[in-house]
Amino acid sequence: MTASTLGPVLKTRPRTETRAPVTSTYNELLGRVRGEGLLERRRGFYIAMFSALTVGLLGAAAGFVLLGDSWFQLLIAAALGLIFTQFAFLGHEASHRQVFASGPTNDRAGRLIATWLVGMSYQWWMTKHTRHHANPNTEGKDPDIAFDTISFTVEDASRQRGLLAAITRRQGYLFFPLLLLEGVNLHVTSIRSLLARGPVERRRTELVAIGLRLSIYLTILFLMLPVGMAFAFLGVQLAVFGVYMGASFAPNHKGMPLLPAGSRVDLTGRVGVFEPREYSLSGLPVGGVVRPRAASVRADADDGEWAQSEDAGEHRGRDLSGELLGCGQAQLPRLDVECSAQPVR
Repeated sequence: MTASTLGPVLKTRPRTETRAPVTSTYNELLGRVRGEGLLERRRGFYIAMFSALTVGLLGAAAGFVLLGDSWFQLLIAAALGLIFTQFAFLGHEASHRQVFASGPTNDRAGRLIATWLVGMSYQWWMTKHTRHHANPNTEGKDPDIAFDTISFTVEDASRQRGLLAAITRRQGYLFFPLLLLEGVNLHVTSIRSLLARGPVERRRTELVAIGLRLSIYLTILFLMLPVGMAFAFLGVQLAVFGVYMGASFAPNHKGMPLLPAGSRVDLTGRVGVFEPREYSLSGLPVGGVVRPRAASVRADADDGEWAQSEDAGEHRGRDLSGELLGCGQAQLPRLDVECSAQPVR
């Protein structure tokens, strides 16, 4: 496809004032955020949170012992689902180096929480989550949108067969019911990663910790409760854990643009620049999940709307994109842009 078939690549109207480049604006914003202390670690918060969760865990254990053979135990199971999820969040923040100044200390804390308290592999989570942050919502690179039960692309949906194909056709309605099984899926997937071939850091340490944690947990359940009640307890705890975890991380993908494989997005494009009435983003227009192959993108700064037309139809939204794929940089909303774009290869 040539430029002549695409039409004018970029039409602009003269600027009425000098604008700072995106990198300058981003650095200024970052400096202001740091100056306000918003990136400083809050050790007091994490100490208080860990202490509160520990008290909650001990309280749930005491309630479990006092209730004995009672179906009210399912309330304890639900509480444990919430508590374990909150512990998982602490492990997640340690993996992001938010708790301690030392990286190794964060890793030790995260691994301790993930394996002994939550029962999941910390190394598996680090590998998966690092890949996600390196290429968020990029096809073929972000493991969070890889081919699985839930399909994020038309191509993945067309690959589903049998029961999974039926689920895909109704996945919007089945999303929360499927999350009831996400807790089991997370545990199984993380353990499977430790048993797979290839190098895994601290493989033996994590396998021993997770094995002991699960063994102690299941032994207590089936010794203290009738078999049926023990299975019900385990099911409720894992269901609450799965729904809570899934519902917390799903908003990172809902309504977000999907970047085609091979797209290049710079740091500013990933983070975005926020000012009154301005959002600059390298990539696809924000406001709808669009995947152009040769898309015509039109942005009107006067009313703050964008329209994106493809063979599959037209998508409209209130948000603007700053830099359009293949069109160069457009500083909105002071610039009218009309261009035809192809994904950057």
